[in-house]
Amino acid sequence: MEINKIHSQFTDTGHWLARCNHDTGLIELNRRDYPRLSPMMQDYIWVHEYVHLLYNIYDEAQTNAIADKIFISRAKTPAERIEREAFVQNSGGEPMSGIAITAIVGIATTVISLGIKAYQVFGQAKEGGGYYGLSSGDRYLLVRDLVSASFVAAKNSGVSPQAVFWSQMSQCAGVEQDYNSWLANNSFAKGIITEYERAYGRQFNVAAPISYWSKPIVKFAIIALAVVAAVLVYLKIKKH
Repeated sequence: MEINKIHSQFTDTGHWLARCNHDTGLIELNRRDYPRLSPMMQDYIWVHEYVHLLYNIYDEAQTNAIADKIFISRAKTPAERIEREAFVQNSGGEPMSGIAITAIVGIATTVISLGIKAYQVFGQAKEGGGYYGLSSGDRYLLVRDLVSASFVAAKNSGVSPQAVFWSQMSQCAGVEQDYNSWLANNSFAKGIITEYERAYGRQFNVAAPISYWSKPIVKFAIIALAVVAAVLVYLKIKKH
């Protein structure tokens, strides 16, 4: 595949975040869910699909091994390189192992798993007046629902609820550069996090090991649930 023949476009890809066509060189990006991902997650997924085409590889493990290296090499600063290396390591459970598909599915479906009000508030926070343009009540609602959804999305994914949470919160306009700075300015979130840590019996900043994703039936079940969640949210919003 020649580099100049590889191109991309946003389209309806169903439950797939991205897919590629080896015959046409087209990378299709999910027009609904892809823009909701963090910039780093977006870049990794794009690199992954690009590697499929550039090297004409179909094997996922082989693609991940190459994509990891290219993804890290795209860092513009030493600090960003460290961040990208950590991203690859934390997402896959071990250095240079490739991002876990469960993490992609979990993070992508976090927002569509929110309640109607929180879903709408999240949309407002990403645009318009941004996160700090919301009322204190709406900020509390958004954080509470995102924390809850993050614990669910992080289960068996190999990433921490905190990583899932920040992948979404960082997309809101006007928020701080990093999670710790944001938390320092939103102390009310500490109480919410503690509440859900007790409820789920796990720490917010600790990744749980992947225990079930290797079974094909679980893969299809998670994807099916993600699709159902998206449909349910759409129907709820349509009724209001």
